[in-house]
Amino acid sequence: KLISDFDKNLSVTKERVYTLKEETKGKTLADMEVLLGKRASTVEKKNIIQKNIEKVSDYYKNHLTAYEKIQKAVKSLSDSAQIWNRINMLSNLANGENSEGGKLSFDRYVSGYVFREVLEMANTRLDVMSGGRYELLHKVEAKSAASKAGLEISVYDRITGKGRDSASLSGGESFLASLSLALGLSDVVQLHAGGIRLDTLFIDEGFGTLDSDMLDRAVSVLNQLSEGNRLVGIISHVSRLEECISEQFIVKSENMGSTVKYQCR
Repeated sequence: KLISDFDKNLSVTKERVYTLKEETKGKTLADMEVLLGKRASTVEKKNIIQKNIEKVSDYYKNHLTAYEKIQKAVKSLSDSAQIWNRINMLSNLANGENSEGGKLSFDRYVSGYVFREVLEMANTRLDVMSGGRYELLHKVEAKSAASKAGLEISVYDRITGKGRDSASLSGGESFLASLSLALGLSDVVQLHAGGIRLDTLFIDEGFGTLDSDMLDRAVSVLNQLSEGNRLVGIISHVSRLEECISEQFIVKSENMGSTVKYQCR
């Protein structure tokens, strides 16, 4: 039995050896040192790749967390977008960004109401000084869409029956309009200042641009202002005014300096 089993195993082994020899025919033995070196290099590369995979995985998790936060923020902003749009619309409206004919801001819109009062008072003076020809009008629209609107002035000319740009007035006419506005502003300030009076008013130059007729009208209005306790002072070098003003301070420039002389006609 033992001999029989041995012979059988020997036969199987020989057959296996023969098969292996046939399979390895023409092949040479590999250098194990080289293979071990390649294996070590491959393992090192694998470890590096594994570390990179872990880094990328961490980046992905961080980015995913940031993305989820951004998505929540976007949803929150989307929910409040309608409210912010209303606030933005009100802001643009208050700053006059959406108005046509110039930028009409809220403060200039409110100021326009007081400005119309000033024009109303000014027109009572200008009517006399211009001989009933001119009337100052409140112009809401500006000259261009980029300009500030709400406090513009146009001039109605009763001779032509048409409105004019205030810049078209002559030098003398512009002075009368400016003087009328100053007086109108003085009147409105007194009305809105809790009974405070402006008892003193000084006008510096401008009379030289007026012809004889306009000068007489302007002086007539100023004389009306000076009635009572109000003091109206005129600073001018126009000789014609010397004939119209009773009390004067005459300033003369001399070699040793300027002198001031009081004169009452």
